[in-house]
Amino acid sequence: MFVLDAISAIEFGDGELRIDFADGDVDRYRVRDGQLEFFSRRSRHPTWCPLSPEEVLQHVILHTPVATWLYVRLRLKAASEICNQFEDVGGRAMVTDPVCGTEIEQIDVPECLRSECGGKVYNFCSLECKSEFEQNQKRFVEAA
Repeated sequence: MFVLDAISAIEFGDGELRIDFADGDVDRYRVRDGQLEFFSRRSRHPTWCPLSPEEVLQHVILHTPVATWLYVRLRLKAASEICNQFEDVGGRAMVTDPVCGTEIEQIDVPECLRSECGGKVYNFCSLECKSEFEQNQKRFVEAA
């Protein structure tokens, strides 16, 4: 296979990445037990084969979809591990938006949806709520 092989379809699903090529070849990737595995019908005995770090790099260089898929998988795994750590120390911390009363998980609140007033940090579900809070801080701080 060459870098210029035309990709006709890309599918993500069931924990696998499938790349169909215009010439009819199909490559499949999956992560099993922390190891990237590759399946190709081109070999004499088609089977799932673990890839060495050098082979992973080669596949990533040859196929941008592989790099994207691996990046997403690694990010999801990292996010899952972080959530598990928080659950292990007593569950998920919920906060209430002082403007609309919506309960949100504190870990899900990005920095841009936080505001500090009087030494206390307030979390918001949207930019609209944050903007309204900042325009009427006194009203919301007294209510809290």
